Amino acid sequence: MTAETRSIEESNTEVALNFIQHLAADTMEPSMMTEDFKVWTASHGEMEPSAWFAAVRALTNVLNEPLKSTPIGVTAQGERVAIEAVSHGNLSNGEHYSNNYHFLVIVREGKVAQVKAYFSTRLAAEKLGPLFAAAAQS
Repeated sequence: MTAETRSIEESNTEVALNFIQHLAADTMEPSMMTEDFKVWTASHGEMEPSAWFAAVRALTNVLNEPLKSTPIGVTAQGERVAIEAVSHGNLSNGEHYSNNYHFLVIVREGKVAQVKAYFSTRLAAEKLGPLFAAAAQS
């Protein structure tokens, strides 16, 4: 591995980790992503970015405070950055929410081009589903 490759991978890792922190806090900015940004999740498959942003906003609305996401492992190879993370937060119903994630983030020219988010869909449905349903009825 050359110093240039290592530098690109370090830069891409920084971009990806920054994006994941902004994702958890629902503070993402369009300037962080490429114009052809794509997203895939374990629960919905390929999604329109606008639908994904709405889902992140819905999650934020059922939390008492922004979700905290802690990276526990990162591997980078070229434009691909794999991040293992654990989230923690308190839900509006008083319950604690924690989930394990694996994000594959593709970084191009300093911006996020694609995110694939793997997580326990069963846990998310059990903990978040009733809160989303109640919010939709109000």
